[in-house]
Amino acid sequence: MFEHKTKDNTTMIPVIFPNTLIHKDVAEAITEFHKKKYNADIKAVSAGEYNAQTGFAFGKSESLGLSSGKDDTQVINIIDYFPFKKE
Repeated sequence: MFEHKTKDNTTMIPVIFPNTLIHKDVAEAITEFHKKKYNADIKAVSAGEYNAQTGFAFGKSESLGLSSGKDDTQVINIIDYFPFKKE
């Protein structure tokens, strides 16, 4: 989970990716891209795993030294990942 702070707001941004990728590598790539594209800082504040079947975030990232946050499950599950899906 990334945190993007502005003077007026804090936005939590979940990033879900396959276990074959390393948390630290993904975090570095996203942080660098965000800085170049938006000229703004973003930082990883929690990391772990997400079980799509149960809908729960859990565990920790050894490479980042971060654990799943207490609000990660709620942040991940509240986002509409398919806003243009036809029923």
